[in-house]
Amino acid sequence: MDEKSGLIVDQAGVSVRSAADYQKTIDSRWKFLDIAFEQEFEMVHADSGATHWWIEKLLDHNLGYLPAFTYRQITLDLGGLNPLFFAPEVIATSRSIYFRTRYVSGDPTTPMRIKGFLRVFAQDITAEFLAPVEFITPSTQPGLSTVGMKILKNQGAGINSHEMSDFSINTSAKALAVHRTGLVTTDATGLLSINHRLGYPPTIFLARFIKPADWTSVFANPITENVVQAMNPAAGAKVSATTNDVFVRGAQSVLVGTWAYLITKEPAELAV
Repeated sequence: MDEKSGLIVDQAGVSVRSAADYQKTIDSRWKFLDIAFEQEFEMVHADSGATHWWIEKLLDHNLGYLPAFTYRQITLDLGGLNPLFFAPEVIATSRSIYFRTRYVSGDPTTPMRIKGFLRVFAQDITAEFLAPVEFITPSTQPGLSTVGMKILKNQGAGINSHEMSDFSINTSAKALAVHRTGLVTTDATGLLSINHRLGYPPTIFLARFIKPADWTSVFANPITENVVQAMNPAAGAKVSATTNDVFVRGAQSVLVGTWAYLITKEPAELAV
């Protein structure tokens, strides 16, 4: 894009010329975490008499890549199942999102019920991407905005709606700007190291990347292609950062394998 053209919307109280990257509500040079799909779902399952995989398709996203996505459990009724035997995963292929867990023979016949919420972003979390950086330190604290921009989705309830999902763009809310994505593998000591170059400690999300050959369970892998798990802030690991790098280690066990990551332009202390 020609640097003389484009669209920048800053937060209230900050000049466009002196706004840091994370103080921009919109900057057409950046990628933002646009929501492709969001859905609440409920699943019910009972014992079939033998140890097996319980695998259920939640939705077809058909994006053609492994997307960044989040999963939130709303309610869980194990129906008498020993919680030690319950280890669910929500995973994405390049076409679909699946829920899967191992169901152990002898579990009670009372149905297990799970309700959850899924949000899929139009962002390939495994693609190597690095946004440019502007090293600007703003001196003005942003305040509440009285002007801005709103663009409704077709199904929006109205321009005065307070539900942010009704809008494609609503500058009264701050969208997370994507700074860097890609894949990184732990070194021999179990350390993940990512060079971000932002000049401050950023917010990072991790998602385990699994190839079929990486599957080590004694049970057959029911998904025979590359997948990513739901992303979460640093996957419960220990995170440290300098002005240029992020370092991640396991919290209770050694971190191993390959991980997809998404780093936003928002400083960690501002993006809680």
